[in-house]
Amino acid sequence: MVKTNSLYFRFTGLTFLAIFFTAILIIFSYIYINKRNFWENQTSILQEIANSLKESIKYYLPLDRKNEIKNLFKSYIDIANIENIVLIKCNNKKILISAKKINNPEDILFCKKNKIIKHEDHFHYKISFKIKIPQKNYLEDIIFKRSSNNIKEEKYCLCFILSSQKIFSQLWKPIITSIIIAIIITCILTIISIFTVNKISAPLKKVTEQINAISRGNIEEIEPELLESEIEEIKELANAFNKMVEALKNKEIEVRKEIEGYINELEKKNNELKKALKSLKESQEQLIQTEKLAGLGFISAGIAHEINNPLQVINGYCEIILAKETDQNKIKNLKRIQESVNRIKKITESLGEYTRKENNFKKVNLREVVDKAIETVKFSEKIKNIAFDINVDPNIKIIGKPTELQQVFINLFLNSVQAMEGEGKICVEAKNSKKEKLVYIYVKDTGPGIPSEHRKYIFDPFFTTKSPGEGTGLGLNIVYRIIMKHKGFIRVLDNDPGATFEIILKTV
Repeated sequence: MVKTNSLYFRFTGLTFLAIFFTAILIIFSYIYINKRNFWENQTSILQEIANSLKESIKYYLPLDRKNEIKNLFKSYIDIANIENIVLIKCNNKKILISAKKINNPEDILFCKKNKIIKHEDHFHYKISFKIKIPQKNYLEDIIFKRSSNNIKEEKYCLCFILSSQKIFSQLWKPIITSIIIAIIITCILTIISIFTVNKISAPLKKVTEQINAISRGNIEEIEPELLESEIEEIKELANAFNKMVEALKNKEIEVRKEIEGYINELEKKNNELKKALKSLKESQEQLIQTEKLAGLGFISAGIAHEINNPLQVINGYCEIILAKETDQNKIKNLKRIQESVNRIKKITESLGEYTRKENNFKKVNLREVVDKAIETVKFSEKIKNIAFDINVDPNIKIIGKPTELQQVFINLFLNSVQAMEGEGKICVEAKNSKKEKLVYIYVKDTGPGIPSEHRKYIFDPFFTTKSPGEGTGLGLNIVYRIIMKHKGFIRVLDNDPGATFEIILKTV
């Protein structure tokens, strides 16, 4: 006969009750969590589908392409238990588009938003959103940069009709299966616990002595003894276990401190290695850039020397002809030739300056720089059919070298002229930001534009898409280096048609 105060009886009873109530708690918790997760997951999926459909509706609906929307709705049927999808215009409660035929439209029009609601043999889920519908003259307002109120914002709703049968099948089938499995596991655990308690109660004292011996480190002192079926042994086992845990904790603390020391040292060495690698990489990049600039400077100096020789001859002959010429028109043209020769000499002299720092900058009138650049390029035959539209405030002052800044605009103009093949329009616009002390300059043309795959290489030296003999690929690179030398910024913007260059420079 089993005593009611014995460890076997108490432990078996408590184990059975614990397993039973734990199983009940787990089952109800699982049902609750499973239902909550199911509805949350269902709502989340519908929300994601709605967000995807909203973007398509916002694109197709203003174009009155309802068939595309309907086909899109049909593609989502049977996904996430969806039976039908309906688009509703909220202001007049009108059904615009439906993937399938609707038997009771009134049920859909008045269903709640952002919540899955049971209705007869199906569920409803509705979400609302707004669409901006462009009206008449909207495109003209954009083209001529006029303020526009030709966009009407309308409110629409998406209603999802869900299959009750599929939802209940997905919801309760795993729950019922889990309940059956939980009951089977509970019975198995109860049987196992009975045998386990019977196995544990007899050698309990022996286990206690073994634990004490292990805590002292003297396994040889262990003497096998039989255990009595009394609750007191649990206390002895607990005391012995606590001693063992304390000893293990002390050892663990020592080992942890030692490991942390190794980790800290390793992290320190790792950080030092990262800094060294970063420094090495920066030095390597700087060395490569220096070698490139040095090589380019050497080439530029040679080119400048070769150009200056014939320029001196041209200038000398101009001086001789000017001394003999009396015709004022010819004298005027000869002086223009001399001015152009002097400007070329300044350009060749500046080629060697790109690789070294210069501080002799001065105040420059931006409008004068642009006007002189236009005046220079107008001597070319290719410019005759090119129109210039200049919108630059004559009061904008910047810090820089006039000749180099003039060269920037000349190169950009010539690049645009070549792209437009001699016919088109070049616009120069400057926006002065006094707060930032910056001027934003935009040079636009009506050419074919720059392909996106070429934009990241457009400022690289010797990069060109022109035929051999038509370009060297240095024009835009020179522009880039001049702007960088002036502590500015240049980039290519999207502009269809044509190309737009944005230049940012400091103002006075």
